[in-house]
Amino acid sequence: MPAPRGRKNMQPRPKVKNPMKTLKRLLGIIFKRYKLHLSIVFVCIIVSVLANVQGTMFIQKLIDDYITPMVQSVKYFDTHPHGDIMSVYTNDVDTLRQMISQSMPQMFSSAITIVSVLVSMIMLSIPLTALTIGMVGVMMLATKTIASKSGKYFLAQQQDLGKENGYIEEMMNGQKVVKVFNHEKKSVEEFNKLNEQLFNSAYNANKFANILMPVNAQLGNVSYVLCAIAGCVLFLVSGGAWITLGRIVSFLSFNKS
Repeated sequence: MPAPRGRKNMQPRPKVKNPMKTLKRLLGIIFKRYKLHLSIVFVCIIVSVLANVQGTMFIQKLIDDYITPMVQSVKYFDTHPHGDIMSVYTNDVDTLRQMISQSMPQMFSSAITIVSVLVSMIMLSIPLTALTIGMVGVMMLATKTIASKSGKYFLAQQQDLGKENGYIEEMMNGQKVVKVFNHEKKSVEEFNKLNEQLFNSAYNANKFANILMPVNAQLGNVSYVLCAIAGCVLFLVSGGAWITLGRIVSFLSFNKS
C-alpha cells in the first residue's frame, strides 16, 4: 500500500552524535581564526557591563553625598517650591542616570568604532579618506549648530518644568486662600502662561533634536556619493593601479559606518 501523500519524505531527524564535541570543535575554529576580534568584543562587553553597574551605583553616592546633606540646609527648601524640588529629583536625576548608564557607554563604543574604521579607511585609500574626513567635518559643524540650539531649549524646558510644578504645588496647597481672595482667574492665567512657556521650550528642544539625525543621514549620503564618484575617477585614471574595485566597495561600506 503506497504511503500517504505528503509523508513519503518524512524521516525522523538523526540525532547529533556527541554535540559537546561538535560545539568544542566549532568554538576552537572561531577562537583560532578570530582571536583578536573576540578579545576586543569581550573587553567591550565587560566595560559596558561595568559602566551600567557603576551608573546605578552612582545614584547611591548622589543621594548620600549630595541630596541628604542638603536636608540639613533648610534655607534651600524655604526658598524653593516643593514642586520644583521634586521636579529636579524625578526628572533631572533620571536624565543624569540615563547619561551615565547609556550615553557614556555608547560614546565609548562609538569612539572605538570610529578609530577602527578610520584606520581601515586609511589602509584602503588615503585620498578617499581625506574626502570622507572633510565631509565628517561638515557633519560635525551641522551637529554643533543644531545641538547648541537644542541644548539651550532643553535647559529651558527643565527650568520651565520646575517652575510649573512648583506653581501647581503652591496653588493646590493654598486652595482655601485662593478661594477666599477670589484668585481663581488669576491662578488659571498664571498657569496658562507657565504652561505656554513649557510648551514652547519643549517644542523647540525636540524640534532641533529630531532634525539632527535626518540632517546627518543626508550628509552621510552625500559623502557616500562623493566617495563613489571619486573612487571611480581614481580607478579609471590609474587603470586600477592606485585603487581596485574591491577597495572601492570596501571603502564605501566603511563610509556608511
